[in-house]
Amino acid sequence: MADSMARDKLLQFLNERVFLPVMNAENPYDKKEENERFAMFNYAQIVMKRLAQEYRTQAQSAEQVYQHFLFDLSSQASKYLVPRFRWIGVTWLDDVKTDFQKLYESVSRN
Repeated sequence: MADSMARDKLLQFLNERVFLPVMNAENPYDKKEENERFAMFNYAQIVMKRLAQEYRTQAQSAEQVYQHFLFDLSSQASKYLVPRFRWIGVTWLDDVKTDFQKLYESVSRN
């Protein structure tokens, strides 16, 4: 598979499984009754938009998308975000790690 097609498949996977479900969702929390969760969900939307943009613009190959993913998994920011995103029910990169790695192996072989 041509590298640009492999890159596009990886980006599509991340968009469909991680970024877009949060970016396109309405905040399910009531601002008055669940203010902390409401604020955290808004923050999650901001983070997802930023990451989606970074992946699209900074990762020019399938290998770079994969390396960016691995970096984000082990980053300090990720360690901070994981428990908070789980608290509000938001999917994070570590939730799709196995499937993403399988996809990467599949597209990088072709």
